[in-house]
This record gives sequence, structure tokens and C-alpha cells, in this order.
Amino acid sequence: TILKERKRVIINFLIIIQVIMSTIKLNNLTKIVQGKYILNNVNYVFEESKIYVIYGKNGEGKSTLLKSILGLTKISNGKVVINNEEISVPYKKELRKHFFYMPDTPVFLDYLTGYENLLYISELYKSKKSKETIEKVLYKYDLYKDRNNLYGNYSKGMKQKLNFSVKELSNFDIWIMDEPTDGVDKYMINKMKEEICDEKNGKIVIITTHDFDFGNTIADYTLVSVSYTHLRAHETDQYL
Repeated sequence: TILKERKRVIINFLIIIQVIMSTIKLNNLTKIVQGKYILNNVNYVFEESKIYVIYGKNGEGKSTLLKSILGLTKISNGKVVINNEEISVPYKKELRKHFFYMPDTPVFLDYLTGYENLLYISELYKSKKSKETIEKVLYKYDLYKDRNNLYGNYSKGMKQKLNFSVKELSNFDIWIMDEPTDGVDKYMINKMKEEICDEKNGKIVIITTHDFDFGNTIADYTLVSVSYTHLRAHETDQYL
């Protein structure tokens, strides 16, 4: 009986682990900067195994919304709730490990090579990869021949490919990408489409983009930011 009880506890624990990132809820999310509303009472629920693509004009709060979810900016009011737990800034290390963030401007170290940057990031996520594994990642994204070149000498397209490749370094539950196709050639855009769709199961994927062809091809839900005061949405053609 004791063994049965222990087995039940272990099974329940594993179930909890499997659903750790099933929803992100925004409750009256508000961000004010110098008296100006960037986001005002935003309400929405993001669910796992879905791809959400957000459109909108510049300055309508798309990037601020992503940073609010990521805990990279402190909200003025409202809540970010992950799996029914209200989250506050700064996020705990254990929570941050679940996020893959692809910012619109890649953040790598210019004085390190492409290979060294990926090695460094894998160490930050406590998932240090072998040399062979990182070289496979670089090869996958056509960066192998430039693996020993300084990142500061990479072209914009190469920087974006390295930016996207970070998703290979850990088992991230939440993918958040800000303008991922900016500066990327058509071959890489098609590769992004394929991989995002193939790997979405069990993940929450949130993307902002001005690339309608890219967004409409991959989206389960498209959300259009019509102003900073609303995030309204419906399946495949939604309004924020």
C-alpha cells in the first residue's frame, strides 16, 4: 500500500510537470510610460499547442506586450498569470528557463564567435551542450562555416539565424518572437515556418510580425492590434 501511494504521488507529480506551461492569462494588463498608456486593460488567454501571430502598426504596444509576458518590463497594473499562478517581476530562475525569446534585435556578444555565443547561452540555461551538439545546430542553420567568425562581423540575416537557433539549446515551453523574419532570406523564412509548425505541440508560441505571408501561413490565431487599449481576437483572424 505504501508503494502504491508513492507511485500515485510520482505519477501525479509527472502530470503536473507535463502541464506546467499550459496557459498564459493577461488580466487587465496595463503599462504606462511617462503618463502615456502603452497597454490599457488588456485581457487575453494564450493556450499551449497554438501559434498566435500579432499584427499592428509601430508604436501600438506589440513589443511591450511581449516584454510584459516575459517579465522584462514591470507592468503598471493588472496581472500576468501562468498556469493559474500570478507572476511578478523579477521572474524566478526556474520560470525563466521555460522561455525562448527571439527579440527583434539579436542580443549576442560581438567579441565572441557564433559558436562561443551559443555555448555561453547554453551555460546560462544550465543545459551546457557539447561541441558536437552546438556544431550540429550551426550546421542546421547554415552557420557552420562561419562558426569561428566573430558575431560582430555577421550579416543581419546571419544574426537572425543565430537568434532563431537558440531554441535548440533547451526544451522551452514558451516561444516568444518579435519580428523573426526581419532581414532573413526566403529560404530561412520557409525553414522557420516549417519548424514552428512542426514543433508547436506542448508549447505556447507568440509572434509579432509585419510579414503577413509568414504570419498567415503558420497562425492558429491572428491578432490585430487596433489600438493600445484593446487586444481582441478570434480564430485565424483576430483583433487585439
